[in-house]
Amino acid sequence: MRRLRSFVALLLILALTTAAQVGARTYRDPEGAFTIELPAGWGAEREQAGDSWNTVISSDKHAGKLAILSIRAAPEAGVSDELRSRMLVGSSQPFFEGWLKSLKGQARVEKTGKVYRTTVGGVEALRMDVTYYRGDENDPRTGYAAYLFGRTNTLFISLTGSGPGVAALERLLATIKIEP
Repeated sequence: MRRLRSFVALLLILALTTAAQVGARTYRDPEGAFTIELPAGWGAEREQAGDSWNTVISSDKHAGKLAILSIRAAPEAGVSDELRSRMLVGSSQPFFEGWLKSLKGQARVEKTGKVYRTTVGGVEALRMDVTYYRGDENDPRTGYAAYLFGRTNTLFISLTGSGPGVAALERLLATIKIEP
């Protein structure tokens, strides 16, 4: 009986995992900057912005979006970890400032966190958290931006939305692979 329960539990886990993957697809950035898994109902729109590309991932079911700006530039291979870390800090500042200024132009920003070190897709990154209001039923909203270097690309990732939207977007972002 115990083996039967274990077998049934295993079948249930496999069925749920398969059901969750039905309709999912891998979005591959055409420039090779990243891949990310998009479940059914999620879409990605990509447009050129000067010398960079902006990919916006969203769903009609969730109040929120994930924006990934990729720039075909990064520190050269062989740069010391110390120099790479200093370059990450120094070059991130205008990105965080511009993102925050843009967000303040669209919403009432209530709280901004200090920039801190983290990882995104297994790559060292810097991150800033925010809480903001737009005056609708999805308030308060939260989000964050992350800045990182791949081997050949610099990425600035912005994740913003309502509570359930941010949770869904974080599950998506957990599948990102940087320059796979």
